[in-house]
Amino acid sequence: MNLALACLLLVLIQHGFEALLLLIQGRHQERLRASMPSHLQGLFSAQDYAKAIDYAADKNCLALASQGLSLLGVLALLCLAWDGTLAWALALASSHGLAGLALFVLLPLLALSLLDWPLDYARQFGVEQRHGFNKSRPSLWLADKLKGLALAAGLGFLVLWALLALAQGLGQSWWLWGFGFLALVQVFLMLAWPRFIMPLFNRFTPLPEGPLKEQLLGLASRTGFGVAGLFVMDGSRRSSHANAFFTGFGRFRRIVLFDTLVEQLAPEQTAAVLAHEIGHSKRGHTLQGLALSLAGTLGLAYAAHWLSLRCAPLGIGQAGLAWALLALAVLGPSLLYWLSPLSAALSRRWEYQADAFAQGACGAEPLCQALAGLHKSSLGNPVPHPLLVAFHYSHPPVPERLRALRLAEQAKV
Repeated sequence: MNLALACLLLVLIQHGFEALLLLIQGRHQERLRASMPSHLQGLFSAQDYAKAIDYAADKNCLALASQGLSLLGVLALLCLAWDGTLAWALALASSHGLAGLALFVLLPLLALSLLDWPLDYARQFGVEQRHGFNKSRPSLWLADKLKGLALAAGLGFLVLWALLALAQGLGQSWWLWGFGFLALVQVFLMLAWPRFIMPLFNRFTPLPEGPLKEQLLGLASRTGFGVAGLFVMDGSRRSSHANAFFTGFGRFRRIVLFDTLVEQLAPEQTAAVLAHEIGHSKRGHTLQGLALSLAGTLGLAYAAHWLSLRCAPLGIGQAGLAWALLALAVLGPSLLYWLSPLSAALSRRWEYQADAFAQGACGAEPLCQALAGLHKSSLGNPVPHPLLVAFHYSHPPVPERLRALRLAEQAKV
């Protein structure tokens, strides 16, 4: 099959299937709009159920629009490749050395990311505003976008330049050294992100003394989970959604609570949420996730090497790696999309395991109350279609998590 046609079919099939998935979800939730399923009776009131359906429908429409815009962007790049424009740009970039080749890869990717800005604005100041979640301002939104773009441009340029330099200096074995370099970058970012990058966007303050801090430190001590500190993040500057997470390894670990979470949950419920996050660490999910990510990075490095060798007969020559990196960045998501059910299923399994750990540490009821309260306050999708769950849900639907927790609690009696 012609390579250009194969690329086109790959993109069209993936985006077409995703659009179909969103349309199926839309029909599914509209069919259930009139009557709330029985298993949701204790989770939503009739009014809250109607609000959650409306919120899910609005997000679904925006996701469809995002799919269409993303498809147009990728098709535009494919057209530029087929009519020779990208080949001309690659020749021009090659004349400016490694920096030029890095920009050849980076600039189209930044342009594609800019396509999402209008829809993200509509998401924040349209959908989120309409449903009472938005706390941001246009100036803050724009500042966040510009900071993110500058970080992506700076880090992206340095990483691409380094990979191209390794390929130029090491020849055929460059991809192994490239993998080592990318692995170091990943680990460095995991450590540096909470300390140096996230503070560019949010303010982190130590959790004040009081019953909540005592309860959380007691939980950490009881479960043998050492932390460098407990912090509250000003998530309420942008949204009323709540969350919690921890970052780093060993003595660098930080526990971060959104201020909205602290406001919405009782101390014992917050402790149960933290116990869930600790469960991920205790069950080895953090290290397993890192190992899987590094395996993917190794595959990416080899794929870039393999593809760059196939570019030489096309007349691309020494700039083949830049062409290969751009092709992988643009077309790779359409290939990896079909693996998403596997990664999502593994992630959902880990969530159940972390819930089980939290149940052992704090009991089932505080975690059930926290999950139910957060699901209700955030208007979580009450009726996700099984196909949507399979492809996109890294967490099991909350009603399923509640059922698993209560069944496990009954089994102990």
